[in-house]
Amino acid sequence: MIFKRIFIFITFFSVFNLFADDFSDYEMDIINQIQEFRFSTRSLKSADEAIKAVADYRKTLLTDDVRKKLGDEAELTADNLLVLEQYNYMYEKEMKSPDLEPFIKPQYEKIAAWDAEHPFDKANPYYILSSGDLTNSTMQFLPQGKAISLGIQEKKNYDMVVAKYPKLAFGLINAALWYYFAPAIGGGSMTKAREYFSRAAESAANNYEKFYAYVYYSQFLYENNEMETCEKYLKKAEELLPDNRWTPFIRKMNAKSYSVLDYSNNRDKIEKKIQ
Repeated sequence: MIFKRIFIFITFFSVFNLFADDFSDYEMDIINQIQEFRFSTRSLKSADEAIKAVADYRKTLLTDDVRKKLGDEAELTADNLLVLEQYNYMYEKEMKSPDLEPFIKPQYEKIAAWDAEHPFDKANPYYILSSGDLTNSTMQFLPQGKAISLGIQEKKNYDMVVAKYPKLAFGLINAALWYYFAPAIGGGSMTKAREYFSRAAESAANNYEKFYAYVYYSQFLYENNEMETCEKYLKKAEELLPDNRWTPFIRKMNAKSYSVLDYSNNRDKIEKKIQ
């Protein structure tokens, strides 16, 4: 199960403090700055421009001095977010690029080493979610058996986050995507996916959460031929970020009878149709 997801913040509301666990105010501020920056990249004109912007920002923000002030878990979370952001644009540019694996795999190995020594039930939820996203994008470079094992663990981690933080839209979106893409025999459930997409759209507490919750819920509705409600949520997402490059692309896919959820497994086919 491989699919692309990009998660971004536009604002950082005090509700985050409810989920901060052991992150200090300083660490939360750094995560906030990163997420606000990730949001801004969605309006850049090309993947190349975004790749350069992310690489430059990572060097500028995460200086040696800043890293010394971050705990190991917060530093891993910060790197997860920026590595994944740059990887996603690299993947957008060329999904078969030989540069993808050597770029993302070292960060995955850092996550694996950390997780071997630290139980997930004590982890910050944003570490869990950012690690899940990055690990998911690394699965294509791992042996099949290992990828399957990680996929099973991913479900457990997302279920744990949703149970502990039932109104955290970031967790609900990740869990919804897992249940959507996983085969029914492996635990997937369209009923669960709908519930979590819907809950994410209802509980999203900031513009980042709203944007992605609205987009993914709209596309789930599209696949279920609920076009009026689909359009309602897609418009709500566009109102949050009118100059983004993603929703116009989604509309092109929808016009050719595909959803953004189809794109992960049918990229070549869909891009040819759109062109």
